[in-house]
Amino acid sequence: MIVYSPHITERLKYTLEVIFKVILNCEYALVSEVPDKDTDVQIINYSSGEYIKSSMQIIPNGLLHSNYIKPVNIPQEKYEGLPCIFYSGKGDFPFDVFSAVFFMVSRFEEYLPFVPDEHGRFRAEDSFAFRNGFHTIPIVELWVKLLAKKLKINFPEHTFNQLLTIDIDNAWKYKNKGFLRVTGGLLSTFFRMDFKELGIRISVLSGKEKDPADTFSYILKKQENLKLPIQFFILGGRRSKFDKAISLKNKNYRKLLHNLYLHNKYGLHPTYESNYSFKTLSREYYELCAVLTKRIDRSRQHFLKFTFPDTFRNLIKLGIREEHSLGWSSKVGFRAGISRPFPFYDLELEKQTHLMLVPFVVMDRTLKDYMNLNTEESKLKIKELIDSVRQVGGQFTMLWHNDSLNDKGEWQGWKEVFEWGIDYANQQEAG
Repeated sequence: MIVYSPHITERLKYTLEVIFKVILNCEYALVSEVPDKDTDVQIINYSSGEYIKSSMQIIPNGLLHSNYIKPVNIPQEKYEGLPCIFYSGKGDFPFDVFSAVFFMVSRFEEYLPFVPDEHGRFRAEDSFAFRNGFHTIPIVELWVKLLAKKLKINFPEHTFNQLLTIDIDNAWKYKNKGFLRVTGGLLSTFFRMDFKELGIRISVLSGKEKDPADTFSYILKKQENLKLPIQFFILGGRRSKFDKAISLKNKNYRKLLHNLYLHNKYGLHPTYESNYSFKTLSREYYELCAVLTKRIDRSRQHFLKFTFPDTFRNLIKLGIREEHSLGWSSKVGFRAGISRPFPFYDLELEKQTHLMLVPFVVMDRTLKDYMNLNTEESKLKIKELIDSVRQVGGQFTMLWHNDSLNDKGEWQGWKEVFEWGIDYANQQEAG
């Protein structure tokens, strides 16, 4: 495969890496001189004026031949049943699929001014994909699959796979929190006259009842039965309004982490407060590395709080190689239009980095709290998302929390949703 463009830019090089290496897994060459018209190699002509015999012409929109970061006009249309952007109706492929892919995976719109939510996050509802109704399909991979069809090259039979990730925001609800926190919790419950919870607290603290957030033996049993590796993201750091983790100095917490680590993988879960200070982030990183006696190369932001490109630059400084925050709190779906891991592009520096962004598709609290779905509706939504990922042989990634698997209180019935999602994805993987 030869891609001809009279103008070669970092944006174009990155986009072709995502399309041909990450998704299509095929070799290609990018050239700025008109290829030999008699070559047997397939040619994509990414120009508006040059005619090349027997090539596929894609008319450039201009986004990849520039270095601006400003609002862009995005013509839309349907093509072969798919919503397409940067549509021109010209050339052999009627929309600039290269610009479309770049716009989505670079998160171009998140570098532009936006109205944040209460936590300073980019809202799913403001995304271009959501506003145009294609946020629940892996649109980038579908565009590339369509391109492969038109080029008459085989779309590789990627093996669908699932990745289960669990954030440990609080390993225990009542236990192992130190004398002051435990006493404060008991007194607060008493003065609220919530005697039912007070009874549960006392039963847990006295060892008569299991802590409701301690679901780790269940998680490990599920992992063992399915032979499914799990990635745990560990919240440590100092306490703040939004950071309530148990201290990494706690012996029981350290023991739990070492036990989990024997069977699975770990990542850092940077605190809410770490977004405001690289010094804080760095301290949390090295504290967790010290506990695990190993360098960590994965991360996911607490509260999914991050900004492009600063958060990712800071993680790169620490040696993080995989970042797992790319999803939404308020909606399920594909924030970057893609299900599989892909490299982070720093749009301000105009360069591809070695940091891989690993998107997740669905989170427990998104289904229950933000979308207000019941358990049966959540199963149907998970099925819809798994089926769409399987169509492109992608990676289906779920985000759960250990305390949402206790099958009690607000989470009663949700363990079944968790199991159903894993089992259905496992069937698709095997099939």
